[in-house]
Amino acid sequence: MPLKISYPDGTNEEFRYSIYGELLTKTQRNGSKVRYSYDDFSRPIVEEIFDRAGKPLKKCSKKYSGLLLEYETDGEGLQKSYTYDYAGRVSEVRQGDALTKYLYDSLGRPVEEQRFFGSGVLDYIGCWQFKISRRIYCRIRPCNWRRSE
Repeated sequence: MPLKISYPDGTNEEFRYSIYGELLTKTQRNGSKVRYSYDDFSRPIVEEIFDRAGKPLKKCSKKYSGLLLEYETDGEGLQKSYTYDYAGRVSEVRQGDALTKYLYDSLGRPVEEQRFFGSGVLDYIGCWQFKISRRIYCRIRPCNWRRSE
């Protein structure tokens, strides 16, 4: 774990860690700072970026439910939420009106990914199906246009 990195152009990066080895702050080459916060399981829950003068530029956060990520908010304030199936696999990812669904076979391998842009059943962008070798073999696009690969 480096504490300081000096570059040939005279700039530096500095790092500060917790007693658990978690990165707490990072001072970047341009003087801006990134501050990290963690939960009791050492999972990152907040990342804040400040300019050289200490003015906040953006803040990203995550919320966990048990061991699973419930939602995360990016620097623009957009929230992405996660839904899991009985085995703890991601079954849905929702960000605004966009929805991505994941389907798995009996062995837990992903077999299909569906992307929707609206609330209707047919409001989809695409559907990707996977072979056992995990290669995409069929793409279904709006209006049931198909292209096999």
